[in-house]
Amino acid sequence: MENEWITSETGTRTFRHEGWELTIFAHCSHQIDVSAPNSDVEVDVVSEGIHCFGERSIGYSCSGAEFTIPWRIIEEILKFKASQNDAR
Repeated sequence: MENEWITSETGTRTFRHEGWELTIFAHCSHQIDVSAPNSDVEVDVVSEGIHCFGERSIGYSCSGAEFTIPWRIIEEILKFKASQNDAR
């Protein structure tokens, strides 16, 4: 399913949109994990913001990879962060 949160029998919550996946593990509910459709990029939600890093191999060298996080994914991350702030 896309564009809705699915909760597994273990309590882990998952949201999918356009190949992106957000996961909130039941054992670590204060953190959200972001998986991009392209394995060459990393996206981490940290206290300072959203840390993005990507690289592309070209022959024997690497260069930075440009990518866009869909607004829908950003919206869900912001909702999660807001709920964490409300819980404090």
